[in-house]
Amino acid sequence: MEAGELKGLKKGGADHLKGFLSRTHDKARLAYDRLALASGDLVVVFDGEDRPDPGQARLAAAALAADPRLAVVQARLGCDHAGPGSPIVARLWALEYAALFGAILPLLSRLGLPFLLGGTSNWFQASALRAAGGWDAHNVTEDADLGVRLARMGWRSGTIDSTTWEEAPVRVGAWLRQRARWFKGFAVTVIVHASEPRRTMRELGAPGFIALLAQLPVALLCAAAHPLGLIVGAAGDPSGPLAALLLLGYCAAVALHAAAAPRAGLPVWLALLLPFYWLLHWAALLLALSDLARDPAHWRKTEHGAAVRAAAA
Repeated sequence: MEAGELKGLKKGGADHLKGFLSRTHDKARLAYDRLALASGDLVVVFDGEDRPDPGQARLAAAALAADPRLAVVQARLGCDHAGPGSPIVARLWALEYAALFGAILPLLSRLGLPFLLGGTSNWFQASALRAAGGWDAHNVTEDADLGVRLARMGWRSGTIDSTTWEEAPVRVGAWLRQRARWFKGFAVTVIVHASEPRRTMRELGAPGFIALLAQLPVALLCAAAHPLGLIVGAAGDPSGPLAALLLLGYCAAVALHAAAAPRAGLPVWLALLLPFYWLLHWAALLLALSDLARDPAHWRKTEHGAAVRAAAA
């Protein structure tokens, strides 16, 4: 949003703001519409509650200038209100982010593999963004879809060592609505890019195709199968191959999050709660599938302003 536009909204009051929001509908539509007015070489997306580290713009610009095939760099996302006494759902959300943005995405970037972009702190080459058609205004995870489209066009995605501090949901209901939107968007992204699987694989290459399979359909299937995995693990033959495979998968995931916890200022023991937390993923997936059947483009708004955060520097 431009400074002049923001001043106009303040002057116009609540009715003006309501009218503006009714025209923009959601973040993806707003980003798509505003791209036509962007005049710089770089484009960045932030959420209203974001607190990026100082110097992030310089790091992003330098990274993009150093590699002409780099379309976008993703800053690390973190939570600044996940300390002792914070709601457990916020602390586990922060742990997820620590593992994803602190370990998984940087590894994929170093390997030259595509990854799903986060919803904020994406710094784009404007030319690459426009060549890809901008954001899909009908996908509720427009960031994930855009990351796949850029990869299919031959562009690379990278990460930078800078953090943007975000607001995590502090209530289970808010967490479920947010995660259901993400899962629905992931499902739509799978449907769109799986419509021509041979072409998608040819454009991504086998390594890139496998990397995105793991991040999209396989991740959704794992969320769906988690309750069954708990049952098999608890009641099955512990020496059987299926139970052993499940145990290996769970241990690897818990170990990854435990290793990421200290850098985020979180206790390692928090990773032991992940199997219970993943049951919430299963519930969110059911809600996402229900939404997908009824209204694929409906945007479940994320609740903001409920967290107690330290004053911004």
